Amino acid sequence: MAMRAHPKKISRLILIYACLLVLSFVVVLVMAAGALTEIITSDQFVPANSVENAIQDQKEAIQAAEPFDASLVPEGSRYALIDHDGQVLDTDMDPKMLAEAREYAQRGQNLFGDRFYYQIPRADGVCVLQYYIKASYKDEALNQKLPSPEWLMNAVIITAAALYILVIFLGTRAFSKRLKNELAPLMEATNAIRNQDLEYRASPSGIWEFNQVLSSMDDMRLALKESLEQQWREKQEKQEQISALAHDIKTPLTIIKGNSELLAEDDLRGDQAECVRYIHDNAEVIEEYTRLLMEVSQDRAAWNLSAEAIPAAAFMEQIKKQAEGYAAGKQIQLRFDTEHLPEAFAGDRGLLTRAVMNIIANGADYTPEGGSLSLKAEGDGSVISITVTDGGPGFSADALKNAARKFYMGDKSRSAQKHYGMGLYITDSIIRQHGGSLCLENDPQTGHGRVVIKLKGTGNFGM
Repeated sequence: MAMRAHPKKISRLILIYACLLVLSFVVVLVMAAGALTEIITSDQFVPANSVENAIQDQKEAIQAAEPFDASLVPEGSRYALIDHDGQVLDTDMDPKMLAEAREYAQRGQNLFGDRFYYQIPRADGVCVLQYYIKASYKDEALNQKLPSPEWLMNAVIITAAALYILVIFLGTRAFSKRLKNELAPLMEATNAIRNQDLEYRASPSGIWEFNQVLSSMDDMRLALKESLEQQWREKQEKQEQISALAHDIKTPLTIIKGNSELLAEDDLRGDQAECVRYIHDNAEVIEEYTRLLMEVSQDRAAWNLSAEAIPAAAFMEQIKKQAEGYAAGKQIQLRFDTEHLPEAFAGDRGLLTRAVMNIIANGADYTPEGGSLSLKAEGDGSVISITVTDGGPGFSADALKNAARKFYMGDKSRSAQKHYGMGLYITDSIIRQHGGSLCLENDPQTGHGRVVIKLKGTGNFGM
């Protein structure tokens, strides 16, 4: 795997991201502080405590004025002159404010929301002033048309916060996109290994740690490739040895069978004839074992498929004739039916015939004498289904999962003579290579075993 010129460590990328966040925070903070300072120090604004300061400046004058002079009351405040008996001598407050002013004069506590009160003792009683602590514009017209300065300051703070959140969002999105792009070679390498593409060459990442992982995965890929190639070579050698051995056994086996048949033609005593029959029968068993060994030595991919257009009706008629002969030998009844068959389908006629007849033979073996075997073929335009339902006990739960495995003989409920656990395995191999499927199930009404073969109705199959 080629490496990029200057891959970065992920810690450096995280540090850059953190520095950008801090820098953006400082920039936004400075901008917000500048805007707030401009609002506070501008000569267009009146400070929030300006009325309160004016009251302090006028306090002594209001206290000493005789008689009370309302013109001394600072602009922006209202007054109430109350004598020692609590009677209001003069005021410009509305009734609500006046009631609050009298309460304040008695208790001396400011508990009236945003309205503040201040009392100045006088010889004739007390002067209570009401005012607000809030910023305003010097131009009264601006106070009427524009939002208050406090609202502007809050808007500046909210805008600064929103701007920083936007910076965080965009920065995080850019950082995650960068990581995703750098992770792409790692994901591609993982998918290639998952799909068994051991020739894949991973492109380098811009992050040093990811390149280390990619390098380890590349080493693993090479080791896995070498291991699989070694296993394949060993498997091929083993298959060739088994096939050669099985072929070599056929010659002496043929001689044994031929000689036993010649001996059987002679006039032999009863025990001699029995021995000859025993030799002949066991030679046939060995011959069957040899045939199975030769088939087992072939891999699924070793089937040499010869694709052709197979007329569906003629194919099923051929299967029916062979099945009738097999059923007659087993003394069982064959029920045959077809529905909506396509005109033709693609496949290897010989191998498909063998696959279907394997299923029929298995079904006949498990059907008791006098029972019935059902064979049905139907199509829907894209799929051809061939269903074989026997008359024996159904498949066990274990057999439904494993019966198509090589040498499976674990279903005690469906025992049969000359059953080597190869029929369904070979059939499944052939059907899968045709792009079809093999399904084992039990009839929901009778409980009998059922095998369903599904083939593509049109098109080519994988070869």
